[in-house]
Amino acid sequence: MASFRPLYRPPEGTQSGVRLTGAHRAVSVDVPAIYVLAPDHVGLTLQQQAALYRYQSKPSNLQSELLMGTDDQPAPVLSLNKPQAAEAGMVKIDLLKHDVYLEKGGVALVVEPKNRSRDVLATGFNLRTNLDARLSTRLVQKNRCKTLQLLAGFGIWYDALATFSQMIEVTPDDRPLRAWRATLLDQVDLTEAASFDQIH
Repeated sequence: MASFRPLYRPPEGTQSGVRLTGAHRAVSVDVPAIYVLAPDHVGLTLQQQAALYRYQSKPSNLQSELLMGTDDQPAPVLSLNKPQAAEAGMVKIDLLKHDVYLEKGGVALVVEPKNRSRDVLATGFNLRTNLDARLSTRLVQKNRCKTLQLLAGFGIWYDALATFSQMIEVTPDDRPLRAWRATLLDQVDLTEAASFDQIH
């Protein structure tokens, strides 16, 4: 366990430069920086109703809206009317809980949709993929650490991140778990989110 280190390998042929980090148009100390926890290329998932995550740099009670679709025509699919994440850190958007199905293409998060002059828009791109036969065989009867290594090694970003995050939800003070998630985040240059895990 001490030597465990998730090594993320991006899927072959992925285009980079597709992630957008949230920045607000109106200068305000109340608006955090927003990061969709996605790689800077099309990230893979095996789930139709994956758990998505974002990181926000400071506490906020702003409302948010989830958009999905192509990069030039995103459509609102979920309005989170109850403010999320009064604290800084990782925020989960559970698509299964909200009965939302993941679409191929962009995932965008707009904070405070009723006040667009203060938008914080952050995007990532996803693609649902079928279970690779090699991965399917190797996942049988594996422990959780091995499962995480396999998901990361096959480029299944969203599932690897969700597995780490669900484990941390159960034991939030487990520092090795946070260090492992920070390692995963660092590998796709989500350094701000990784730093949060390293100090908590």
